[in-house]
Parts: sequence; C-alpha cells; structure tokens
Amino acid sequence: LPPDLQTAVDRLGAAAAEVHAAERALTLAALKAAGNNRTRAARLLGIPDRTMFRRVAALGLDAPPAPPNVPPQLRI
Repeated sequence: LPPDLQTAVDRLGAAAAEVHAAERALTLAALKAAGNNRTRAARLLGIPDRTMFRRVAALGLDAPPAPPNVPPQLRI
C-alpha cells in the first residue's frame, strides 16, 4: 500500500479499537447502574433490548459470575 493509504488504514484500526473500548466501558457502566439487568441497561442507553443482549454476548460479558467460594485465579 502507498504510505498515505497505510497511514489511513492504521488510523482507522486505532479508531475502531477506541470505539470498541468505549462501547465496552459504556455497556459495563449501564449494566452496573441497572444492577446487571440487561433490559434496564438497554433502556438507560436508549437501545433495543435485543441490541443490548447481542452487545453483551459480542463483548463476552455474558459469562455468569463465579460463586464466592471459587478462588480468584480460577474465575473467568
């Protein structure tokens, strides 16, 4: 690729990573504010419930929490 096109591709990759990080942080904050209730979190963000369920799954946030008796090094 020409250098200026490679620079644009690199910037796009960096921007995509920032958007992903921001989406993850926003989703986590909404879930925390909603007491991990995905439907309420979706309403807080103003998005459809199905979108929230898909976003949670895509971000890998849908794993159930480990029971309190599981040592921290074995938690997911």
